[in-house]
Amino acid sequence: MLLTQLTADQLTQLSEEQKKTIIFMEKEDDGLSYDAVLVLGGRLCEERAFAAAQLYKAGRASCFVPTGGVEWERGEEKISEAMYLARLMREYGVPEDAIIVENEARSTAENMLYGTVQIQRRFRFAQVHRVCVVTSDWHLKRSVGLAQTLLPRIWEVSGYTAGGSDPAWLAYYLERELPLLHRFAQIDLIPDIEF
Repeated sequence: MLLTQLTADQLTQLSEEQKKTIIFMEKEDDGLSYDAVLVLGGRLCEERAFAAAQLYKAGRASCFVPTGGVEWERGEEKISEAMYLARLMREYGVPEDAIIVENEARSTAENMLYGTVQIQRRFRFAQVHRVCVVTSDWHLKRSVGLAQTLLPRIWEVSGYTAGGSDPAWLAYYLERELPLLHRFAQIDLIPDIEF
């Protein structure tokens, strides 16, 4: 069955396992190297920055674009997601010259669009062939779907996540992501999802 074949009421009647199948992407790492990595901002910046650093340390990428202009309280300071990600990535061993901060995006779609601009400024279109999106596992399917739609079609897109979801938040992830995926698939913003 395809996600777009369901009504909003039918979405609520799906089992937890069906919802997990729709929301969570297969976690198998493709093992590829990337020309650039988009590291998406959000509340879970620590896990995402750590995942990006893993890719850097493994020699799988040399250009990282932490993206997100939303500001959060972090201790006693207010800092954008992108700036916080960049700070964490440096702490985890990614050098300054490998990081291009994108500090304007306010949504996942904007992460893709504004991140593309930063990648283009560094490489130009012809020099980019493969891009990886780093985010949390519950956010990966939507993010990769948006990247496949919004990034230049000549770029191959992969997804990478280092961590699993906090089981205490599973119900929240399921209820939050499912309607977004459904709506985005209906308007062809992401590929339809078979489950």
